[in-house]
Amino acid sequence: MPVTQPVSEMIAAARLLINQVSVHEAAELQRLDAAILIDLRDVRELQKMGIVPRAFHAPRGMLEFWADPDSPYHKPVFRTDKKLVLFCASGLRSALAARTLQDMGMDNVLDMEPAGGLSDLTVRSAPPRKRPRPPRTRQRSSDPFLPAQGCSPRRGTASRSRLQDREPLQAG
Repeated sequence: MPVTQPVSEMIAAARLLINQVSVHEAAELQRLDAAILIDLRDVRELQKMGIVPRAFHAPRGMLEFWADPDSPYHKPVFRTDKKLVLFCASGLRSALAARTLQDMGMDNVLDMEPAGGLSDLTVRSAPPRKRPRPPRTRQRSSDPFLPAQGCSPRRGTASRSRLQDREPLQAG
């Protein structure tokens, strides 16, 4: 089935209906405790690019569920009178997300203007912190059938070795 409305048109239409703030305005609202910055990037982006200090991470795929007070996944951060300033890496997802939250009835939603976006925000406030990676607790074995050092043997190891000792089946 062909796409009848390109995403670029959806973003342009959303931007006509949402309120936007500059990176500087967003940082000032956060400093005055008048707004909560909502980071829509996914976890891989956070690991690669770092996090924005004092921003609440709400992956774009969970936003509607976390914002809806009737959802079992609701997050209390969305139940506020403060402005919610949405941002992502490029400003595209945040425009669509702001429009969606407005469609859900929220009137305290702002989108951070895409000019500069995340890179300007991290430069103007604090540089992004890298999330620490958990320490590696075991070494991988070069043999895929042997367990890693420090682990119990995988299930089926004994069965696998018995099968390897058998004669191959003859076709006939």
